Amino acid sequence: MGKIGFLDEIDMAVIRGDEGKRKKSSRPSKVWICADCRLDQSCQTPKMPVYGNGKKKVLIVLDTPSQNEDERGEPYAGPRGLLFKELLEDRLGIKVKRDCWTIFAVRCCAKKTIKPYNSEPCRRYIHSDIEELNPSVIIPVGYWAFVGLVGDRLLGRHRGSGSGDWAGHVIPDQFYGRWVCPTWDLFLLNMETNRPDAVRIEQLIQHFDKAISMIDKPVEIVDYNAAVKLIKGDVAITRFLNDLQDRAKAPQMGLYWHWIMKPRAGSRIERAIRLFPYLYLMGKRHGLLIMTITMLW
Repeated sequence: MGKIGFLDEIDMAVIRGDEGKRKKSSRPSKVWICADCRLDQSCQTPKMPVYGNGKKKVLIVLDTPSQNEDERGEPYAGPRGLLFKELLEDRLGIKVKRDCWTIFAVRCCAKKTIKPYNSEPCRRYIHSDIEELNPSVIIPVGYWAFVGLVGDRLLGRHRGSGSGDWAGHVIPDQFYGRWVCPTWDLFLLNMETNRPDAVRIEQLIQHFDKAISMIDKPVEIVDYNAAVKLIKGDVAITRFLNDLQDRAKAPQMGLYWHWIMKPRAGSRIERAIRLFPYLYLMGKRHGLLIMTITMLW
């Protein structure tokens, strides 16, 4: 076929999907149950229930009950939790039991490090709690709280590697229709030690203050079918990419091609990655529009 614009025949084959079809797994997706985790067999308060009255319609999601919380049968029973409650009341006037609901991403006490097979079975309880309680704002406290909440939709590197990757964001979650406002893991604050992390403690207060300001503000549900335009066909795709190059020559806009490191030479994934970079369209200094050209095959 020859070249179309700056795309050669191999590139166009990747776009069309002619280079071969990916094998689809015939295995059904796994349905996680408590038997996959078994923490309920070694704790004193299995499947810890919802705590608090939720007067302000705020749902706090913690990671897993501590040993003190497991013994008492309620959250905030240990030194760290008590200091956390005092901090919110002193700085923001929030009484956790009165104003918030609290649940755990892993309902049973995980005495060791949390694993994915601990959080996956509990996600259905999170879903049912949100449907029943109808919170306005959801605050996952820490990495595993965030993964328990949205880990079925954020996969791989999009999950991040720690609570700092998402802490402070205000997310209009399209699945729950609520504001999701992640914050730091409490253990990172070192509140119960003689060397508390003053910077992170102040950031956590700011995160909660920002989340409280979103109460009763509706989340706009985006119609992606109407908002996303799918360009099909060799000529149309080439015309679109060439048009982007022409627009990039304007003085008020710069076009930057960021090529990703190539994997094993000769693989079809390599060709796809070489062909489809991330395009950064620099507009005004107030914001950055990120466009991703991706491929389905």
